[in-house]
Amino acid sequence: MKKDLNWYFNVIKEFVSELQKHEDNPYFLASITRISSTIDAAKLLNDYRFDLESPVMLRIAIEHAARIGYLKKNPEKFVQFTDMTKVFGKGPQFAVTLEVFESGSKLIYELVSAFSHPDALSLTMSQDNSQEGKTEILFIINSVAAAFLLDMLLITYPHISKPISEEEYEELKATLFLTIVESIEVFSERLPEELKQVNPEVFANVFGEKSKIGAPIVEFASTLNGNVEMDVNLFLKMVKSFDSKNKPDKK
Repeated sequence: MKKDLNWYFNVIKEFVSELQKHEDNPYFLASITRISSTIDAAKLLNDYRFDLESPVMLRIAIEHAARIGYLKKNPEKFVQFTDMTKVFGKGPQFAVTLEVFESGSKLIYELVSAFSHPDALSLTMSQDNSQEGKTEILFIINSVAAAFLLDMLLITYPHISKPISEEEYEELKATLFLTIVESIEVFSERLPEELKQVNPEVFANVFGEKSKIGAPIVEFASTLNGNVEMDVNLFLKMVKSFDSKNKPDKK
């Protein structure tokens, strides 16, 4: 990652402040304000080394940004889901709102959601603060989630001047892609050795028989080149990359 996590937080805050000046829909404005407060919370948690809790805040912000993006693209749905403006009202399903964004969005969401539930990923990390590799994994997850949130807002409000240069935006898109791949590399540690050269879709099942994250991983990989099946070469490259990082140095 070329950018520090706080760089993303600061840019998001800057852009959100600008959006608050232009948004005239009360519901969207309220959601934008909530995004602003959750980013403040995520930054505070990160600054005080509660990075294990930051994904929870980022998940909240992503959910709000996803609904705004979906309803902006499908304005007729706003009337359909008027109940969402009431207390305990229901809006469009979150999985549906994510569909207006790029491939990898569901994968990122499932990663941050793991920290909002009694998932083995967050539970394992919470037990040992000195766990090897914990900081790296949390940095990857927090960074890709923050980068994705920024990209969501930029896509939803293309008419608002970007808080970053075009060069930085292109870097953001590249970083977002590469960090998703990097996160998959990290989690490929759970793939049994004997399965690495078999059907790549087995990778999806390593996270549990009814895993929510397995399917998004396959979806992300399969859409990279437009094929309906997972890109085997990409899969093997990810596994190889992870293996090379974890082999002991020869002396």
